[in-house]
Amino acid sequence: MDAERYLADHFLIAMPGLADPNFFQTVTYLCEHDAQGAMGLVINR
Repeated sequence: MDAERYLADHFLIAMPGLADPNFFQTVTYLCEHDAQGAMGLVINR
């Protein structure tokens, strides 16, 4: 994957219809995202 496609230092905002209770109405900051995987922090819980 190209470096432009990684989402490190970006926020993920849950879509209104997301049914997963773990991520329902969350805002997640992606600390790391690369070929090895991803790590993020849910910032609104």
